[in-house]
Amino acid sequence: MRRILLLAALAGLALPGRASGQGFEVFQGLFRQVNSFTISMHGGNLMGSSELEGNCGVLGLCGMGTEVFLNLHRSETLLLELALGTSYLQGFRAREETLDFRGAVRSVPTLSVYTTYLRDMGLGKVQPFVGLSFGLTELWNAQAYDPSGTRYTLRGNTYDQGVAAGLLLNIGTISGPFIETSYRSRKFFSLDWGFPSGVQSVPEGWPRELNLNTWLVSVGWQFDLKS
Repeated sequence: MRRILLLAALAGLALPGRASGQGFEVFQGLFRQVNSFTISMHGGNLMGSSELEGNCGVLGLCGMGTEVFLNLHRSETLLLELALGTSYLQGFRAREETLDFRGAVRSVPTLSVYTTYLRDMGLGKVQPFVGLSFGLTELWNAQAYDPSGTRYTLRGNTYDQGVAAGLLLNIGTISGPFIETSYRSRKFFSLDWGFPSGVQSVPEGWPRELNLNTWLVSVGWQFDLKS
């Protein structure tokens, strides 16, 4: 039933006028069935980027994210969930010495499917899970400065795909903390540069595209919602 509601909502939002309003109402009904949400902190690093490197703590990149979850299917052994989330990452620094890059990336929305194994694996109430994700990522408040301090703006949008695996702790009153490792594929194949007055081209050595593939470790808490 939840899958039917989701498809109806997406179809409704794709239509103008009254249909969009009806689609929004379907989404309201869908998310009344949200069973939990998470808040997490991320740390990680770039994988194979020749344009940027991490500059936020020991791991290089840092950020936060949140997701809301809906049950798709539950059995004695497995729980299948759909999640809608948003997140951001910061701590990027350009490898090109003449480029002072300032900005972050944010992913909104990200649609994920998670499978959690519910049986006891001899680890107490530690429940392993795996997930797949797909979403939209954009450069957020991105600015660039040359050695003289001249400011350039840049914009970029791309799709991202990811895989994740982790452990959820569920022991009595201690229910909800989790740790997760993930890989997210993000590549901006073209950047939209904004030039200052009198400038018509990007300085030599500055990137025309960005590879922001990331490996992340996330820690957070999942909060269950009562009916």
